[in-house]
Parts: sequence; C-alpha cells; structure tokens
Amino acid sequence: MMIFLIIIFSLLALHYLLFLLKIYKGLGKIHLPMKSEEDDHFISIIIPFRNEAKNIPKSIASIEQLNYPRNKFEVIYVDDNSEDESFQIAESAKKASNIRILKLQGGEAGIGNKKYAVQFGIEKSLGDIIVTTDADCVHNKNWLRNIISCFDKDTAFVSGPVEFAEAPGIFSKIQNTEFGGLVLAGAG
Repeated sequence: MMIFLIIIFSLLALHYLLFLLKIYKGLGKIHLPMKSEEDDHFISIIIPFRNEAKNIPKSIASIEQLNYPRNKFEVIYVDDNSEDESFQIAESAKKASNIRILKLQGGEAGIGNKKYAVQFGIEKSLGDIIVTTDADCVHNKNWLRNIISCFDKDTAFVSGPVEFAEAPGIFSKIQNTEFGGLVLAGAG
C-alpha cells in the first residue's frame, strides 16, 4: 500500500513540475514592446460604476494623476443606475477636463447592467484604443503607460494583472499569494 501511495505522489509531483516548467517557458516568451509616447492613437478609458459612492473619489484621483499626456486620452465614467449618490460624487470629484461622467437614461438603464454600461461608454468614446477598468480600482501613475506600451500593430487585446490592497492578517496574505499565482499562471 505504501509503495502505491509513493508512486501516486511521484506521478502527481512530476505532473506539477511539468506544469510549472510550461508556465516558466510561457513567461519567457513574453516580450513587452516599448511604444513611443509620440504615437498617434487616442485612448478611451471606460469605467462603469453602480453604487460606488465610497470608491469613486479614489478612482478619479488615481486617474487624474496618470503619467500620460492628457491630450492623448479621455476617461468616461458610466453610471449604471446607481441608487446612491455615486453620480453626484463623481461629478463633484472630477477636476480634469478629459473626464466625462455619463448616466444611462430611460430604456438604456438596467439592460445588461455592467456590460451595457461598457458598451454605452464605447459608443460615446473617441479613442482608437479602448481600455476598461472598474470604479473600485486605484491605479498607479504609470498604469496607462504600461498598458499602452504592450500594443503594436498586431495587438487586439491586452490584459493586466490585478493586485488586491493588502489587509491585515494571514488570510489576506494567503489570498494575495494565491491570486498572484493565478495571474502568473495565466501569463505563462
């Protein structure tokens, strides 16, 4: 019986090792082209939100501090039928002229919720490149620059990792480590 368990354990360990090697090989194939800031593309950032009154000010503040030329991008926040003061808070929090706060109206509101809000934002956008994010995300100043640097003439889609804000406690550390492993495996 013990030999049987050792054989099963060895096969599982070998399978896991091969899985990790494939991820490592995949990570080695990732090449990040560095795009010039002089690019002619205009970027639209679409941010749908619903009942995000406590998160909207932080989101807008992080978007307004992006290290990217303001004349090269627009930001469209789309309120998807918020039942709180999200829309009014967003309107009062924005300072930059390249940020618009839109609200779904009439028959548009509530149909498909977040997906429809993103679609509505895209329809109202001017960008050649569409970037989406969530209203509860806070971005570092180079977030947009890093995403755009991955684009070339053949790029159709770029996905970036998400990092949770660390909370105190061992559970939070384990959750962040596990999620980091999933992001790494997906990239590989």
